[in-house]
Amino acid sequence: MDGRFSGYGAEPVDLFGLTMYRMRWFVGIAGVVLLAALAIVVSVRTGPRPSPEWKEFAVGPASGRTIRIARNSIHADGASLLTLVAWAHRLPETRVIGPEALHVRYSIEAEIGGEDQELLRGLVARELRERLRLASHVEPRPFDVWVLTAEKPSLQPAAQPGPSITVLERNANTTGSIATLATALQGILGKPVVDETGLRGEYSFEFAWGEQRDQSLVAAMRNKFGLLLSPGKRDLEALIVDEVRPDFAMKVFSGVGWATRHAPAGVRRGLARALTFR
Repeated sequence: MDGRFSGYGAEPVDLFGLTMYRMRWFVGIAGVVLLAALAIVVSVRTGPRPSPEWKEFAVGPASGRTIRIARNSIHADGASLLTLVAWAHRLPETRVIGPEALHVRYSIEAEIGGEDQELLRGLVARELRERLRLASHVEPRPFDVWVLTAEKPSLQPAAQPGPSITVLERNANTTGSIATLATALQGILGKPVVDETGLRGEYSFEFAWGEQRDQSLVAAMRNKFGLLLSPGKRDLEALIVDEVRPDFAMKVFSGVGWATRHAPAGVRRGLARALTFR
C-alpha cells in the first residue's frame, strides 16, 4: 500500500504526504513556541517589571481582535498599540499619527484595585513608555470629522457607572457620557467624532450597523437616540508618535502573533496563554 487513496471519479489523495505536511506544521509551531518561550524568559529577567500598583498585569501575543475597557480594567485578546496609546493619552485613535508599528496587536489583561480610571490610564502610559520607548508630541491638525448633535434626545440613563465600551464586529454597547459614545463611534467610523450635543450625565447605548456602515450608524443614532451624526471639518489636537522601539519581549510577541495569524483560533489562544507573562 503506497499511502494513496482513490475512489470512483476522484483524484488520488496522497495520505502520506498530508500526514507529513501536518507533522511539519506542528513541528514548526512547536519550534516557534520553544524559541519564543526561551526568549521571553530571558527578556522578562532583564526587562522592566510591571508596577506593583497593578492588581493584575499580563501581556502576550495576540490571539484575536477584541478589547473591553472598563473603569478599572482592560481585557483584550488583540489590542493594537494604537488603541492603547490613544486611550492612555485621552485621544481618539483617529487623532494619533505615527509609524506602522502602532498597528501591532497584543493580548493584555490589566486590572487595578478600586475604580480609579485615571490611575489605570497612568499605569498603561507608564508600561507603554517602558516597554515601547514611545517618543511623541502634540500639535494641531485639520481633520474630516463626524459631528454629534442633539435633535430630540431620547436617552436611557446608565444603570451602572461607566465608562465602559464593548465593540464587536457589527454591534456595540457603551456606558458613560456622550464623550464615551463618541469614542466608540470614531473607532467604528475611522474618523474623529466631535461631541457638540451639550448633554451631560451618563447613559447606556446599544446599537448595530450593516453593510452600509456610515448610513446605518447615522440612522441608528437618529432613530434610537434622537442624535444627529453629520460630516464636517474641525481643527483638532493630534498626538504625533515620532518613534516606537519595543523591547525584546514585545518584539517576540508581535513576531509570534504574525507567524500564527493564519492558525486556527484555538491554537492561537493556546499559544497566547502559554507565552503570556505576568
